[in-house]
Amino acid sequence: MRITHVINSLSTAGAERLVVNLCLEMRKKGHAVRIVTLSDSPGIPLLLAQTSGIDVISLGHAPRNPASILRLSKATRSSDIVHAHLFPTLYFASLAGITSPMVFTEHSTHNRRTGISALAPFERMAYRRFDKIIAISSGVRSSLQSHFLEIGLNKEIETIQNGIGAEFFHSRHGVTPRGAGPLRLIAIGTLKSSKNLQDSIAAVARVPATTLTIVGNGPQQAELMALVERLHLSDRVSFLGQRSDISDLLDEHHVLLSTSLFEGFGLGAAEAMARGCPVIGPDISGLNEVVDNGRSGLLFKAGTNSIDELVEHILTLRDDSVTYERLARQAYSGSSRFNIEVAAEAYLQTYASTARG
Repeated sequence: MRITHVINSLSTAGAERLVVNLCLEMRKKGHAVRIVTLSDSPGIPLLLAQTSGIDVISLGHAPRNPASILRLSKATRSSDIVHAHLFPTLYFASLAGITSPMVFTEHSTHNRRTGISALAPFERMAYRRFDKIIAISSGVRSSLQSHFLEIGLNKEIETIQNGIGAEFFHSRHGVTPRGAGPLRLIAIGTLKSSKNLQDSIAAVARVPATTLTIVGNGPQQAELMALVERLHLSDRVSFLGQRSDISDLLDEHHVLLSTSLFEGFGLGAAEAMARGCPVIGPDISGLNEVVDNGRSGLLFKAGTNSIDELVEHILTLRDDSVTYERLARQAYSGSSRFNIEVAAEAYLQTYASTARG
């Protein structure tokens, strides 16, 4: 099968990592895969795709250039399936006159177009153009169903959970013993407002004998670094920027810390669990489908006073090695359900049924 994935770019984020990992797995299964991006923004997923020999076609420099609609039509002409991800790819693919069967995956519970009545006709038109709509979690599916009801669209939504790359299951060392010394926390993601990393930093400030490593870059980096300086945490909070060795970094830490305001799935949490790291994070849709509260991590109630409960969870895993190691073992053993092979096979079955339909 000739499969073309279309996405805004291959910058460093969860959907982009998923697309590259799906392509690698589908290629292993004998399918011809390619990725078409609306822009040529750099990132770790792009580097992985290029070094792995995946055909990547960039349509330009800007993800919202209308000229890309015509280019997209040409780039997907020989495909048996076109699989689109994210907005504005949603609109571009729906307008490109693509004749191949099309699948769209929704990756987020948060849609800034929701509630804008003027966009309802365009939203209906765009989503109707796809033969299958996929959500990456039950939370995303519920959010999208509400959006469809709002715009007057009756369309079925399937759920296929994300999968994580094979490297997170290779050479696994198991659980990192708590041992002596500080509790080593790690936060991974784009440094933007929705990740709410200021709460992570503020929580660490209240818990001695903890360190926090922040991996990623983004528009809030300078603001977050200034906060670290203001709280006199430079010796305990470090910024590593973008990294491609996430599995190795997880092996060097005890706990993945998330303070996100919303998550479509929680790919980073699944990756951490595969390396034996329990997760501390908010009890929000998407993430709470990955992290089993009290078994593979500790979830706190998102809201005004959430930082108090977050601090309590950090203290628990800092001081109670028995609880830490129990959660770590259960995170490790429960992570196999997020293997990319499972997600790729589910998508291939969807492609086959779409092509037959």
